[in-house]
Amino acid sequence: MTADLIHRYAEGAKVEIKTLHGEGRATLSVAEKAQVTFRRLSVIGGGDDGHHFEIGEGALARGMAMAMRGKIPRSIRIGDNFSCGSMIINAYDADIEIGDDVLISSNVSIRTHDMHMILDAETGAVLNPAKPVIIEDHVWIGESVKIMPGVRIGRDSVIGIGTVVTRDVPPGCVFAGVPGKVRREGVTWRK
Repeated sequence: MTADLIHRYAEGAKVEIKTLHGEGRATLSVAEKAQVTFRRLSVIGGGDDGHHFEIGEGALARGMAMAMRGKIPRSIRIGDNFSCGSMIINAYDADIEIGDDVLISSNVSIRTHDMHMILDAETGAVLNPAKPVIIEDHVWIGESVKIMPGVRIGRDSVIGIGTVVTRDVPPGCVFAGVPGKVRREGVTWRK
């Protein structure tokens, strides 16, 4: 079955969806001058109102794969002047927000959930619940970075190649390693 996708494209927006998958409903809103290619767009659930994908003005994304799942509507919001190579965004049962002027390299993964639940053997409580991810304005994320559930990345930060981000990143720092840690503070960057 194919997902029910409502398209809302502003004048001058160019969108290509190579594969649409799922059994849910969603709205895809793309602002002016955005150029977006989805390798795969997957929608599961979302209730009567549906999930919401929003991509800002002047965004340039090639080879993006996005998946959204949840019984209640969730959102993925990508700000203005966003740029990325290939990346995977999995918003399962929590939202993802990416600010303006964010630069993301290729092979980057952003997820709100571990895909499978880990349960306390005695109580049955979920030990790894879904958590939102927030990437503030003007962040540069290097190649092959993994951004895990519940992380907030502060504005003006630089995330080094191959970093696994498992905790919040303060604004204006270089954050790198596995797991990532602050390597330098008081920085900014420019294209």
